Amino acid sequence: GTYIGFNRRAGVAETSNAWILFCNFGGEKVFSEFSDNGRKLSFRVNSTSQMGRSSEASLYREMVSAQKRGEKKEILLFARASTRMKYLFCGSCACSHVTTLDEDTACLLLQLEDYEELMDEKLRISSDFEGLVTGRL
Repeated sequence: GTYIGFNRRAGVAETSNAWILFCNFGGEKVFSEFSDNGRKLSFRVNSTSQMGRSSEASLYREMVSAQKRGEKKEILLFARASTRMKYLFCGSCACSHVTTLDEDTACLLLQLEDYEELMDEKLRISSDFEGLVTGRL
C-alpha cells in the first residue's frame, strides 16, 4: 500500500499529472476557508519549507510559474470538517490567484470547477458539501 503523510491541518501530494490537496476544517486553527458559498477556497501553504518531495512549497512554486506560463497541472481537492471525519472529494480546482501573506506563507485562491455538481440537490454529495462549506458538519 501507499502511505501519504501530512500534518493534521492540510496536506499536499504530487503525482505525475495532478496535485492532490487535503484540507481539514474544524479545530482551533483553521488555515483555509471557503468563500462565495463554496465556489472558492483560500488554501494557505508554507511557501518555503521542504517537507519531502511533495511539499506545499513545491505546489506554491509551480502555481506561481504556471500562472506565468499559462500551464496548469490538475488540482484535486479532498476536504473534511474535522480530523474525525472522512474526506469528501470536492472535484477539480483551478488556481486563479496566488497571494504572498508573509515571507513563509502564501494563499492560493482556488476555483472549484465542479461546484454546480457539488451543489446539485439530486446528488447525496450536495448536503455533505453544503454542510462542509457552512460549518454544519
